[in-house]
Amino acid sequence: MQLSKLLVNSSKIVFGSDYVFATEAALPLTIKGVREYGGFDEKDVAAIERENAMDLFPRLKKISR
Repeated sequence: MQLSKLLVNSSKIVFGSDYVFATEAALPLTIKGVREYGGFDEKDVAAIERENAMDLFPRLKKISR
């Protein structure tokens, strides 16, 4: 994540959970890693976990949450 943050700001990072080859245990660990990474504040985490994707796919805002 540190490299990603050096290359782009958090508004350009989107969380992806469609790991075809990952184990079931990998998803919660990945979420934990994003949330506990010291380089992101709460606003960054919210953007990465949801808001950036909503900006890419605005029609999903109507049907999510």
